[in-house]
Amino acid sequence: MSDFVHVLHNLHILTNCCITPGFSSGKSFFCTDHQAIARFKLHHKLFEAVDMDADSEHLDKPPTAPFTFEHWPLTKEKNQAELLALKNSHCLLPVPAYDVARYLIVPTAY
Repeated sequence: MSDFVHVLHNLHILTNCCITPGFSSGKSFFCTDHQAIARFKLHHKLFEAVDMDADSEHLDKPPTAPFTFEHWPLTKEKNQAELLALKNSHCLLPVPAYDVARYLIVPTAY
């Protein structure tokens, strides 16, 4: 049996504990499609600004291809220069997603 039902239940509990004072629980985190299948949305920040004055953790361990700015998959090649311009001011934080065999999924397969 899938753990998805338990995951949804735990997410509902967590989101109800994280309501901003003065606001009610919203519905944007959870949604149901036309077949009544429960879904939830997550947010992930792919680029994080680097504090040049502080010792940056990401500089200690350089990323390996394909998790680098140079190898990141793009839908439009014209965006390559803009992506590379972020290299000196941002670090790349890909979602650590794994397949069912517990192998890291590369960005081209996201």
